[in-house]
Order: sequence, then structure tokens, then C-alpha cells
Amino acid sequence: DTGSQVVRKIAQKTGEVTTVVGRWEGSEGGGCADGKGTAALLNVPISICYDKARHGMVLGEQENACLRWVNLTDLSVERIAGNRRPGDLDSEIGRQAELNKPLSPLQVDDGSGDIYFL
Repeated sequence: DTGSQVVRKIAQKTGEVTTVVGRWEGSEGGGCADGKGTAALLNVPISICYDKARHGMVLGEQENACLRWVNLTDLSVERIAGNRRPGDLDSEIGRQAELNKPLSPLQVDDGSGDIYFL
């Protein structure tokens, strides 16, 4: 739910919609904070990739210029790439790289566990 700054799920059996991570901060919009579940703050989460092997997902965040890892076991959220400054700087340390509105994270089934994104 990009406009609400959250990731939600729909229960297949009941149709119930619940917030998994993130929370709406009212007129202030999104934020940037690692944390668990609704304690984490997101800013325009725009794309998602499921990682079955590690039981988690990668979020592309447009306004935070970063990629976040969500552990679906404990709902912890952690920034894994991007320093929150838009740009095009590569880095050996993912959190120091500069990204610019990263989209469409994808994990290719090549055994490496690497994540590709636009």
C-alpha cells in the first residue's frame, strides 16, 4: 500500500487485510526506520520480491532510495542497500551505495542469492 507507507497482506481463507510492516504517519507521510512490524517506517514502498529460501522479502523504497529486507518470521525490517541519498554510487558495502528510486527487486534462481533491481 504505497500511499499508506505500509506492506499489507490478504488472508486467503478469510479475506482479512492486515498491515505487516510500516505505519502511516499522517500528514508527514513516510519515514525511514528499521524495526519490527509496525515500528518500522517506510517511505513509498514501490516493489517487492519474495525470497522463499530465507522466508523473507526485499522491498524497493522510492523516496528512501534504498532496499529493505523483511524477515517474515519475526517481521524485522532492515535496510540492506542504499544510503538514503539519491545517486548512482556503487559500494562494496550495500548500505553505503547510492540508489535512485530502486524498483523491481528480483532474485534469480542461480544459487547465488544475489538480488537484481532496476
